[in-house]
Amino acid sequence: MIDAIVQALSIVFTVEGILIIALGAMVGTLVGAIPGLGGAITLALLIPFSFALDSNIGILLLIAALGGVNYGGSIPAIMLNIPGTAPSVITTIDGYQMSKNNQGGMALGASAAASAAGAIIGLVFLMLMIPVVTQILLLFGPPEFLVVSVIGLLIVASVLKGSLTNGLIGVALGVTLGFHGFNSITGGLRFDFGILYLYDGIPLMLLIIGLFAISEMIVLSRDGSASLSDEVDLGESPMKGVVAVFQNWKLLFKSAVIGIIIGVIPAIGATVSTLIAYSRAKAGASDPSTFGKGDVRGVIAPEGSNDAKDGASLLPTLAFSIPGSPSHAVLLGGILVHGVTPGPSLFESANIYVVFLMVFGLLFSNLITSGVGLVLAKQVVKIANVPPALIIPSVVVLSMFGAYAYRGNPVDMVLVLIMGLFGYLTIKAEISRIAILFGMILGPIIEDTFHQTMQIMRIDSSRVLNSSVLVLILILIVGMFTYRYYSARSA
Repeated sequence: MIDAIVQALSIVFTVEGILIIALGAMVGTLVGAIPGLGGAITLALLIPFSFALDSNIGILLLIAALGGVNYGGSIPAIMLNIPGTAPSVITTIDGYQMSKNNQGGMALGASAAASAAGAIIGLVFLMLMIPVVTQILLLFGPPEFLVVSVIGLLIVASVLKGSLTNGLIGVALGVTLGFHGFNSITGGLRFDFGILYLYDGIPLMLLIIGLFAISEMIVLSRDGSASLSDEVDLGESPMKGVVAVFQNWKLLFKSAVIGIIIGVIPAIGATVSTLIAYSRAKAGASDPSTFGKGDVRGVIAPEGSNDAKDGASLLPTLAFSIPGSPSHAVLLGGILVHGVTPGPSLFESANIYVVFLMVFGLLFSNLITSGVGLVLAKQVVKIANVPPALIIPSVVVLSMFGAYAYRGNPVDMVLVLIMGLFGYLTIKAEISRIAILFGMILGPIIEDTFHQTMQIMRIDSSRVLNSSVLVLILILIVGMFTYRYYSARSA
């Protein structure tokens, strides 16, 4: 374990590693500040460019960008009442009121400090859990991963925004897309329609670019965006916000714990964690009436929870290929493109340095983002005023360039456009694109582990039927769904 940590740090603390982390953090901050884009689209645009880098450096770029998005989204949320990302919606409640009260700088300082501290707490939790997860994964074989993957798809379908039916449709569409091309176990062809291009299946990276980047540009071209004021007044010093975070350290820690708990649950996402953290902060306050009127605690709670969630969400993402949030679903696609396969092989002694590489990349990204973001906040907030006429062609050109650079095949650019139109239609039909992405990632895993489980059953059926780990997983899953059912009825 120590050797893996040293190996990861030796990659991070190189000129290339530091520059890439700084670049990723700044890109994430800038794109996160543009309303409507956010983490998934940021990563979707960066994946093709990361593919041109060394695998370790490419992963650092992606994880650093993920760390920058959260704070970037809070800047327009606080200063303009326009959340750059979905979780930043909760930050607007008190953050924008503080800005109106000439305390915008203080709110940004609190957001930066809470984000950095929350990220550190979440990553400490992840590092403490790595030895535990390593031992747990030793107990998992194909039957256990088959059940976990199937249950993961059911959880995704049931908890994502929209109806259960639409969630199941999204998962089914994703699984279908993932089944194109050769079966890795039997060698048979599926859904190729006699087209040679489909023999290798639909590349995950091209699906991500089209499904998120291109479809969002279609939506943006339809909806447009509001024109904002060029004048931004920060008011009070950001350092007052930093001091306020230390004064409310108990609230920060409690909010970070909420983010950790929500983060390890697949598909719940950051918006839920920020909402719960804010509501608990208000309920536990001696003077709850100040919340919603510009209370700095209303900024500390959601921001601390939001960034603590990222470290915790890496746990199911890297251990079981079940992303903890939409951004982590795209991140999973990115690391798969780089040849890194989550699961037991990633936590083996030869590969576990990659886990620590992501931990340190996310940590330093959050620290850089919080520090630089405070200095450049007044300039970054103006990015929210960039007109769609500039955003749309820029994103489309980057998407086409990335698609072509992937394999040098012009047909890939056509596929990205098709996937973009497909993504737009799913948005119109209120079918979650995250469910589609989960289905495409987990579908092949389910297929492979199913074939492997059947082979095990033919040799020794008792290995599956008498698996205590499998029984424990099923008991936990039944308990979880039972709890959700009665909670929904009582609500």
